[in-house]
Amino acid sequence: MAIASTSDLPPVSVTTPSRVRGDAGLALLGLCVVGLVARLTLFLRQRGDGAYAEVDAAAAAEIAIVGLTLLALVVSGPRLVKAARDLVHRSGGLWLLYFALGILTAFQSLNVSYSLFRATEGFSQALAVAVIIAAAPSFRVAERMAMGLGWCALLLDFAGRLKFSGFSLTELSSNSYSAAAAMLVCYSWGEALEARGRRQAWLWVSTFGALVLLLVGLSLASWWGALCGLLLAGLVLRPSLPIVFLLLGLLLLVIGWGPEMLEAVVLRNRSVTEISTFHGRLVLWAYYWEAFLQKPWLGYGFAIGARMNTDIYTTHTHNAILGALLGLGVPGFAMQVWSFMLYLHEVAWSRRLKSPGWVGCTAALICAFVNSMAFALIGEGWMPSTVVFAAFLMLHSLHVARRPPVAPRP
Repeated sequence: MAIASTSDLPPVSVTTPSRVRGDAGLALLGLCVVGLVARLTLFLRQRGDGAYAEVDAAAAAEIAIVGLTLLALVVSGPRLVKAARDLVHRSGGLWLLYFALGILTAFQSLNVSYSLFRATEGFSQALAVAVIIAAAPSFRVAERMAMGLGWCALLLDFAGRLKFSGFSLTELSSNSYSAAAAMLVCYSWGEALEARGRRQAWLWVSTFGALVLLLVGLSLASWWGALCGLLLAGLVLRPSLPIVFLLLGLLLLVIGWGPEMLEAVVLRNRSVTEISTFHGRLVLWAYYWEAFLQKPWLGYGFAIGARMNTDIYTTHTHNAILGALLGLGVPGFAMQVWSFMLYLHEVAWSRRLKSPGWVGCTAALICAFVNSMAFALIGEGWMPSTVVFAAFLMLHSLHVARRPPVAPRP
């Protein structure tokens, strides 16, 4: 009877205390990310203009979640180190440094404690998403993690809208959950066209499910963002070219149908003046630009720019560029531009390698960039749709745009 050598035996997984702590930290990070989304959607605060920085029960819960996230990051140990190492010289890493800059410059904010907390919140949540995605042993596992986080954020955001607005189609219109839906539509569709088997099936389910919520959201900015992402995916995938022509045909049909249908369905009977000024945003942006010119170098503090004047108070600037300029000044804007240029370089590299997921990630992130010109989901405070953006950006940075290992020299 032959005795098997030790080399023939399957590898044995050894559970060490450090691995147990790492797995516990990873699970806790996921709970923190989803828990914060639940706090921002199902337990949304509706307070006056001057009360945005007051610490009530909901704010205390949010502070506790951020603190727990920081603790979970420490507990995750080696996983945190791995994620940080993999994000060096990546667009996702530069995006994290943007939040770090917000923390470092909070001392000169119009509201120091508020800017410090918002920057810390964004940094902790973005890093938590990065650690979760980096821990995946393969692209397929990382993709499921990113999609899971994205769908949790979308469904919680939609549920929050239902809670406060009811089931009226008009009241369900929102540029928040529709922004998340647009990114999920672009990623799912871009990947489903060339996927196979069970992966293709659930990607198509994700595509149509997110498309329904995107249409219900009635957000023109999200629709335009999704259209740009879908067209981009269609230009690089031959099987999707007929669908691209179909999208363009539908767009021309809507335009040619007449302003009455467009006004009733999409614009919901808003005035021509309101639409021509982007719902008053042109006036808002002009004010923000003048404010930036008065303090261009360090800005007014992270996530504080939109709240600095109660005469035209808003929760965000409705424009990621102005959000960066107002919050962190020229250095913050330069970091955003640098991150975007690095991202484009990574897209070119992943396209050359035909990396799995490069079409979907590119479509989703381009959709987010376009949409952020009207809904600042990137350069300001942490929002439910920012979770979706972070998930796809980290999937891109950590698994799609990774360079191949250098071959050893002979």
